[in-house]
Amino acid sequence: MPVSKDLIYGLLRECIQKKSLEGGRRAQCLVISNDLCHINVLSNHLIRLFASCGCLFEAKLAFCSIPQPSELSWEALISACVSSGRRDAALMFYHAMNVEGVRLN
Repeated sequence: MPVSKDLIYGLLRECIQKKSLEGGRRAQCLVISNDLCHINVLSNHLIRLFASCGCLFEAKLAFCSIPQPSELSWEALISACVSSGRRDAALMFYHAMNVEGVRLN
């Protein structure tokens, strides 16, 4: 049975607030099983959730699942790297973002 993107969005917001990694992983399964990876706001929330839980690898995987990352997607990934103490990775992704022609405000 399909789950609405609004329901998943609300679930992700709650998981971010509570830093619920397990809940976030379940929400990610809903995103994938309902073929909603193309909805940037959901993937961006997944990136933020995983970063807030210290799971930079999973944040990167969530980013890589986005077909057309937006400025906010890049910002979420770069912020995740910085908050995880991976400034080198943040600079690498910032450079990749510029190569892709995406500019942050």
